[in-house]
Amino acid sequence: MENKIKAWEDYFIQTMKIKLSKDPMDVAALALCLFAFFCWVILLSYKYFHFGYQDWDLAFFAQGMWNLIHGSGYVSVFDTNFFANHANLIACLVIPLYKVFPHPLTLVFLKVLSYVAAAFILYTLAKEKLGSRTALIFLCLYLLYVPNVMGIFYEFDFESLAPAFLMLIYYFYVKDRWVGFLICAVILILIKENLPLIILAFSIHGLFVKKDKVRWAVIPGILALVSFYLLVFVFIPYVSGKPIGEENPYYIGQNYKDLGGSIGGVFYSFIFHPIKFLRYVMTPINLNFLLIILAPFICLPLARPGILFLISPILFQHLLSSFRTEQSVFYAYVLTIAPFFFLATIESLSSLYKRARRTFHIILALLLLFNFIYFFLNLQEMGKRFMPEGVQSEEMTRDRWELFHMIPPDASVIASFSFLTPLSQRKDLYAFYKIYDFRYQNGPGAFVLPVTVQYALIDFDDPWLVHRMNGQPGVRSRLNKFFIQYKWKVIKRYGKIMLYNR
Repeated sequence: MENKIKAWEDYFIQTMKIKLSKDPMDVAALALCLFAFFCWVILLSYKYFHFGYQDWDLAFFAQGMWNLIHGSGYVSVFDTNFFANHANLIACLVIPLYKVFPHPLTLVFLKVLSYVAAAFILYTLAKEKLGSRTALIFLCLYLLYVPNVMGIFYEFDFESLAPAFLMLIYYFYVKDRWVGFLICAVILILIKENLPLIILAFSIHGLFVKKDKVRWAVIPGILALVSFYLLVFVFIPYVSGKPIGEENPYYIGQNYKDLGGSIGGVFYSFIFHPIKFLRYVMTPINLNFLLIILAPFICLPLARPGILFLISPILFQHLLSSFRTEQSVFYAYVLTIAPFFFLATIESLSSLYKRARRTFHIILALLLLFNFIYFFLNLQEMGKRFMPEGVQSEEMTRDRWELFHMIPPDASVIASFSFLTPLSQRKDLYAFYKIYDFRYQNGPGAFVLPVTVQYALIDFDDPWLVHRMNGQPGVRSRLNKFFIQYKWKVIKRYGKIMLYNR
């Protein structure tokens, strides 16, 4: 029995192993990844401690994790069950770590860890195709790829943990290491409900290129289809409290309403209305989105459609969506797509590297030039995404934290966006945005502030509030009603930032 266990341990170690030779370039690559990780840790810590997170995604996930470690799945920021938003079952595996480090930055640092780990795995794959020096160049390009940088600056989504496992699953796939491939497949399925579609793409690809059809096509295909069905059609509707049915997950019903508002409707349009389907894919917004993410690669990924096919389900998910944020590089979406663009580019260059070195070096030089120009053209925009309102003065930051610390840690609070993430480690937290935005104040489902809310921390210079006051009717009257109805009393004020209690 002990011999069998030892044999399985050795097999597992050999299966999962990514070899690291004594090549100094390997050491340089690892050192560069560690340096990048600590640079990001410093930058994003600075962003957090200067109230640079000014949306509610990170606050939602941080509060969700805090509630999970305290035995509840409810998240008051969105007024929903944590898993009704997305099937981020990977959160259950993160719970032990979050118990030790219960802080929003824990999630942010996990995202950065996946990002730099993906860069190192990319280096390992590129080294075999293009040599260690060129592989080091691609590692740098991946770390400085603008959509990746934008995704790291943006809040948080559990899908942003996927890059390392996407690189790994491709590594195991091309190396014929089935156990490692299967482990990564399960992890990706746990990360988010849309990622089983990537496993399905691998299984279809394996059907044509792998000899062992059962391992590489049949088993992953069944795993992908079953998990996708259970997550989308059973689990999410169940935790959201809605009847089981494909129209229930809001991101399907709303994002794809022009194609039937369901997954079946999308496939029906693809098969029976291909012209309509292509018309939705080839819109100016989609073409611009594709141009932005493909430009730094000089369209080299298009020469390897087989690799692009592996990410095609997620790519079409964004191209067909009616929500314009899904065709933007300012969010975390491209973090999932980028690994395959880099892998396809490396494969495109590998044949030139072997047969036409001069042409290879010319194209590599152009690639570097395009990425250099692309990075510096977007430098100002990346600065805005790093600190949306510019760098807060140290005095202003101290004032904000002083107001923050005046609120008891277990108090129920309503706050402006910039305060949501720091305040997220509590049971009851609400966004002031729901008070003044018409989408949350019109109709029978209008947001009503719970009577238990004790404190309000409001920034009247909040960009969202200023934008709504300038462009949306009724905002001022809703604000007046809020302050009069609930009889708020000012505790302390710094400029346009006020702390109230009832």
